[in-house]
Amino acid sequence: MFDKDQSIVCFVAVVRTVKVNLIVLLIGCTLQAGLFLSCERTRRAGSDQGPAMLRERVNAPQSETLGPVDLGNASAAPTDNTEYVIAHGQEAVPLLVEALKDTRKPKLVGYAAYCPRRIGSNQGQKTAATSYDQLTKKGDQISLEERFARSELKNYLEQLGQTKP
Repeated sequence: MFDKDQSIVCFVAVVRTVKVNLIVLLIGCTLQAGLFLSCERTRRAGSDQGPAMLRERVNAPQSETLGPVDLGNASAAPTDNTEYVIAHGQEAVPLLVEALKDTRKPKLVGYAAYCPRRIGSNQGQKTAATSYDQLTKKGDQISLEERFARSELKNYLEQLGQTKP
């Protein structure tokens, strides 16, 4: 059926095909291993920045737009930043409590009250009450952002059972 020369040619072709397939397989394995190591390094680098990223996300809402406005009061709306902060739960609470103090940044205060309310934490209760009192003393001639902060602080305090007038 095959003579000796044809058999050798077929054998050489098979060996070359196997050799090429092995090379392709090795290259694929090398690339996959490199990609895995690269992803692992990126994941670790991301987790090393965890506290810094969390702090950045806690402070980010001060530059975002307010949620829906009804009768002159704005409400907090879920954003990528607030959902990130809420997903970190109790880890985010100390940063949120710190943000509650800065009544010069009412959007930040409003979202800082919104997040622990969603998390279910009462650790910011005292700070929220102080900020609420400061904003209430300003009366009715306040900005939309200040009304937003005051409203979110009130909602947070009411959820904790500390009702404010």
